[in-house]
Amino acid sequence: MKISIKLIIIILISITILGFIFLMYPRSGTFETLILNKYKDMNLKIISIKDSSENKLTILEDQRDLNKVINYFNNLNIKEINSFKENSIISDYITFQYENTNFNIRILDDTHVKISSTLPGRHNNQIYEITNSKINIDFILELNKL
Repeated sequence: MKISIKLIIIILISITILGFIFLMYPRSGTFETLILNKYKDMNLKIISIKDSSENKLTILEDQRDLNKVINYFNNLNIKEINSFKENSIISDYITFQYENTNFNIRILDDTHVKISSTLPGRHNNQIYEITNSKINIDFILELNKL
Protein backbone atom coordinates (compact mmCIF):
# COMPACT_ATOMS: atom_id res chain seq x y z
CA MET A 1 0.00 0.00 0.00
CA LYS A 2 2.79 2.43 0.92
CA ILE A 3 4.63 1.64 -2.32
CA SER A 4 1.58 2.38 -4.48
CA ILE A 5 0.97 5.74 -2.73
CA LYS A 6 4.62 6.72 -3.22
CA LEU A 7 4.42 5.64 -6.86
CA ILE A 8 1.27 7.71 -7.44
CA ILE A 9 2.89 10.76 -5.82
CA ILE A 10 6.03 10.35 -7.98
CA ILE A 11 3.90 10.04 -11.12
CA LEU A 12 1.86 13.15 -10.24
CA ILE A 13 5.00 15.18 -9.54
CA SER A 14 6.54 14.02 -12.83
CA ILE A 15 3.42 14.96 -14.80
CA THR A 16 3.34 18.38 -13.10
CA ILE A 17 6.99 19.07 -13.93
CA LEU A 18 6.56 17.94 -17.55
CA GLY A 19 3.42 20.06 -17.90
CA PHE A 20 5.25 23.10 -16.57
CA ILE A 21 8.12 22.53 -19.02
CA PHE A 22 5.62 22.23 -21.89
CA LEU A 23 3.96 25.52 -20.94
CA MET A 24 7.22 27.42 -20.56
CA TYR A 25 9.21 25.99 -23.46
CA PRO A 26 8.59 27.85 -26.74
CA ARG A 27 7.30 25.68 -29.54
CA SER A 28 8.80 25.68 -33.00
CA GLY A 29 7.80 24.18 -36.32
CA THR A 30 6.43 25.26 -39.67
CA PHE A 31 3.78 27.92 -40.19
CA GLU A 32 1.48 25.18 -41.43
CA THR A 33 1.85 22.84 -38.43
CA LEU A 34 1.72 25.47 -35.68
CA ILE A 35 -0.89 27.85 -37.07
CA LEU A 36 -2.74 26.83 -40.20
CA ASN A 37 -3.57 23.23 -39.18
CA LYS A 38 -5.26 24.44 -36.00
CA TYR A 39 -7.59 26.69 -38.00
CA LYS A 40 -7.98 24.58 -41.15
CA ASP A 41 -11.72 24.05 -40.59
CA MET A 42 -12.36 27.79 -40.75
CA ASN A 43 -12.90 29.46 -44.08
CA LEU A 44 -10.25 31.97 -45.01
CA LYS A 45 -12.18 34.97 -46.26
CA ILE A 46 -9.74 37.80 -46.99
CA ILE A 47 -6.01 38.43 -47.11
CA SER A 48 -5.05 42.11 -46.91
CA ILE A 49 -1.58 43.15 -48.02
CA LYS A 50 -0.32 46.68 -47.34
CA ASP A 51 2.66 47.76 -49.40
CA SER A 52 4.13 51.02 -48.16
CA SER A 53 6.45 51.50 -51.12
CA GLU A 54 3.43 52.16 -53.33
CA ASN A 55 1.16 53.23 -50.47
CA LYS A 56 -1.31 50.61 -51.61
CA LEU A 57 -3.62 48.12 -49.92
CA THR A 58 -4.33 44.91 -51.84
CA ILE A 59 -7.28 42.77 -50.76
CA LEU A 60 -7.43 39.19 -51.99
CA GLU A 61 -10.77 37.38 -51.92
CA ASP A 62 -10.49 34.89 -54.79
CA GLN A 63 -9.84 31.38 -53.45
CA ARG A 64 -7.04 30.70 -55.98
CA ASP A 65 -5.20 33.85 -54.89
CA LEU A 66 -5.69 32.97 -51.23
CA ASN A 67 -4.26 29.49 -51.84
CA LYS A 68 -1.17 30.92 -53.57
CA VAL A 69 -0.40 33.07 -50.53
CA ILE A 70 -1.08 30.21 -48.10
CA ASN A 71 1.29 27.94 -50.06
CA TYR A 72 4.00 30.59 -49.77
CA PHE A 73 3.65 30.57 -45.97
CA ASN A 74 3.26 26.80 -45.45
CA ASN A 75 6.96 25.96 -45.26
CA LEU A 76 8.22 28.91 -43.24
CA ASN A 77 9.85 27.76 -40.00
CA ILE A 78 8.64 29.68 -36.97
CA LYS A 79 9.14 29.61 -33.21
CA GLU A 80 7.26 31.20 -30.33
CA ILE A 81 8.88 34.17 -28.68
CA ASN A 82 7.97 35.71 -25.36
CA SER A 83 8.82 39.33 -26.07
CA PHE A 84 8.81 41.53 -29.13
CA LYS A 85 9.34 45.26 -29.29
CA GLU A 86 6.68 46.23 -31.79
CA ASN A 87 7.29 49.39 -33.76
CA SER A 88 4.55 51.95 -33.47
CA ILE A 89 4.65 52.35 -37.26
CA ILE A 90 4.57 49.17 -39.30
CA SER A 91 5.11 49.94 -42.95
CA ASP A 92 4.11 46.64 -44.58
CA TYR A 93 1.82 43.98 -43.25
CA ILE A 94 -0.31 41.03 -44.27
CA THR A 95 -3.52 40.11 -42.45
CA PHE A 96 -5.40 36.81 -42.82
CA GLN A 97 -9.07 37.19 -41.79
CA TYR A 98 -11.25 34.16 -41.25
CA GLU A 99 -15.00 33.98 -41.69
CA ASN A 100 -17.24 33.98 -38.59
CA THR A 101 -14.36 34.30 -36.13
CA ASN A 102 -12.29 36.91 -34.43
CA PHE A 103 -9.06 35.40 -35.65
CA ASN A 104 -6.27 37.21 -37.45
CA ILE A 105 -2.81 36.22 -38.56
CA ARG A 106 -0.82 39.40 -38.93
CA ILE A 107 2.65 39.59 -40.44
CA LEU A 108 4.23 42.41 -38.45
CA ASP A 109 7.44 42.70 -40.40
CA ASP A 110 9.64 40.46 -42.51
CA THR A 111 10.46 38.11 -39.60
CA HIS A 112 7.56 38.31 -37.09
CA VAL A 113 4.01 36.95 -37.11
CA LYS A 114 1.29 37.76 -34.56
CA ILE A 115 -1.77 35.61 -33.90
CA SER A 116 -4.79 37.40 -32.46
CA SER A 117 -7.78 35.30 -31.53
CA THR A 118 -10.67 35.08 -29.12
CA LEU A 119 -10.68 31.29 -29.46
CA PRO A 120 -9.48 29.27 -26.47
CA GLY A 121 -5.97 27.93 -26.71
CA ARG A 122 -2.32 28.73 -26.60
CA HIS A 123 -2.28 30.74 -29.83
CA ASN A 124 -4.18 33.75 -28.48
CA ASN A 125 -2.09 36.87 -29.01
CA GLN A 126 1.08 34.87 -29.55
CA ILE A 127 4.06 36.24 -31.47
CA TYR A 128 6.25 34.00 -33.60
CA GLU A 129 9.63 34.63 -35.19
CA ILE A 130 10.33 33.32 -38.69
CA THR A 131 13.65 31.51 -38.52
CA ASN A 132 14.50 30.24 -42.00
CA SER A 133 13.83 33.23 -44.27
CA LYS A 134 12.26 36.65 -44.52
CA ILE A 135 8.87 37.48 -45.93
CA ASN A 136 9.02 39.27 -49.26
CA ILE A 137 5.87 41.36 -49.75
CA ASP A 138 6.79 42.19 -53.35
CA PHE A 139 7.08 38.49 -54.20
CA ILE A 140 3.66 37.78 -52.64
CA LEU A 141 2.10 40.58 -54.67
CA GLU A 142 3.74 39.17 -57.84
CA LEU A 143 2.23 35.73 -57.10
CA ASN A 144 -1.22 37.17 -57.56
CA LYS A 145 -0.46 38.93 -60.83
CA LEU A 146 0.16 35.62 -62.60
